[in-house]
This record gives sequence, C-alpha cells and structure tokens, in this order.
Amino acid sequence: MYISTSIAQLRDEDTRMEAATCLARRLQSQVDSASDSAAVVRLMCAHCASDEFLLDLFLELLESVEYKEPIIHSIALSAVDATEQQVQAVLDAYRELLVQDRAFLVPIVGSISELHLTTDQVCLWCVRFAFARCSARSSALSP
Repeated sequence: MYISTSIAQLRDEDTRMEAATCLARRLQSQVDSASDSAAVVRLMCAHCASDEFLLDLFLELLESVEYKEPIIHSIALSAVDATEQQVQAVLDAYRELLVQDRAFLVPIVGSISELHLTTDQVCLWCVRFAFARCSARSSALSP
C-alpha cells in the first residue's frame, strides 16, 4: 500500500523530496525485510536519481540502516552529478564502514568503480583506508 502511494508522490516534483524522506525514515525504522528494503531503495533511485538530496539521504541511511548493501549499490547512481566534496563524503563514509565491517568490501569496491574516480583519487582512498584500518587495529590492542 505505502509503495503505490509513494510512487505517486515521488513522481510529483513538489512532493518528491518529502516522499523520499518518508521512505528513508521507514528504512531507518527497519520494519521491512531485506528484499523490501532493496525495493524501496530502487524505487527512490528510479524517481530521484537526478535530485541532489538523494545522495545526502543515502549517506545518512548508510550510517543507520541494517541492510546497507542496497544503499551501497545505489550510491554511485545518485552520485552521477555529485560535486567533488560530495564524492569525498561518499569515500569517507565507505572508509568508515569498512573499518567497522570488512564484509562490505566487495560492494564498496564495485560502487567505487562506478564513481568514475581518477587513479589518484582511488590511490588516496586506499591509503586512507589502510591508515584508518591500522589506527583501528592499534586502538584495539591498546590497554
């Protein structure tokens, strides 16, 4: 029921941002299954990918939802017209997520490959990730 209502609201430019925000709050409440969450994320991408607010919304969700993979898979699509600062925010969020849980390595590498980064940007991200990982490991070993 909420999906059909959301589609109509997402199609309307005047209600799109509010509808996407409501869907994001629903994802944060974690009432949906993994497949339903993925469907909601796809729905948001289908109707809001060109809107600037979607990338910020996805970055917020990345920190707060249980099912992160659909968000990771959709971030590159929402970052097509992103500024360098927004792309850096994506890379920073990915680095933090990987420090917490390396299980997301493959989806994150796939997403990064779709961001059309320069070789220098990719190398810098790898160095920062390695440094963050070493820092996290040494903090865990400290008494």
